[in-house]
Amino acid sequence: MEQCIVIKYWRCFFLSQLLWLLPACTAPSFSELLAAADTIGNDAGFSRQAIDGGQFSLVSYQKIQSDSQELTVYIEGDGKSLITRTRVSLNPTPHNPLGLKLAAADTVNDNVIYLGRPCHFIATGADPECNPKYWTRYGYSADVVASLSTALDQLKADHGFTRINLVGFSGGGALVMLLAAKRDDITTIRTVAGNLDVAAFTQYHKVSPMSGSLNPADFTDKVQAIPQRHFIGSEDYVVPPQIGHSYLSQAEKTACISLRVIEGATHLSGWLQSWPEYLREPVVCKQRP
Repeated sequence: MEQCIVIKYWRCFFLSQLLWLLPACTAPSFSELLAAADTIGNDAGFSRQAIDGGQFSLVSYQKIQSDSQELTVYIEGDGKSLITRTRVSLNPTPHNPLGLKLAAADTVNDNVIYLGRPCHFIATGADPECNPKYWTRYGYSADVVASLSTALDQLKADHGFTRINLVGFSGGGALVMLLAAKRDDITTIRTVAGNLDVAAFTQYHKVSPMSGSLNPADFTDKVQAIPQRHFIGSEDYVVPPQIGHSYLSQAEKTACISLRVIEGATHLSGWLQSWPEYLREPVVCKQRP
């Protein structure tokens, strides 16, 4: 999700993408976006590596500092899905990768990997599987979840990890919930401005339902025993606080679910400086009386 002014997405396309236009600016090239991401990663001690995600080849930034069996994985928001409200982007690589910036700001965990979404940081035309539907209406599809899950399996095999903490920004918040719903190795879940209820999200923005995508709110029973903490910006008008509250209202058991509203935070601002502090907040299930 890009900076500047927010517009409504094209009603037929992936509705978790509010387009941030840059008026009177020249759009950065793919090579510039990749170089900027490399700089963010390199400055924080990460190295860029490709991962086999089955259907998709995925780009990752990795920082492995200990032989701990615990891994923290960050998943990005939806990126640059649209150019205008009626024109789909040919390449969804994010112009402001806040998910990567959060991973780079993680000074709490030893082993941190930023796992790129399908077709993010992949040159246009380089992967025949990169159909625009995967960064529009199929952005949270079973295919996407399966590819990310395959990548997690590969990371575990490569490094010997047995436990995974998931962190997702914006649309990546939806994906970490969907990943956790199908896996049995997730220790904790954190989301930042996460789209936790896709149906509530589309209703809020008065746009068409997202055909082809899964809704995390439909899988609350699968993740209700996993400690999870959802950080919400009080001034976020892209994924407003009621989206998180809608998700919470659909969970039968809520002892492991915590919502944390950050006063003054918007969708893109108010997160990075305090992120290590937020990471230190315990993510645990409340004891039943």
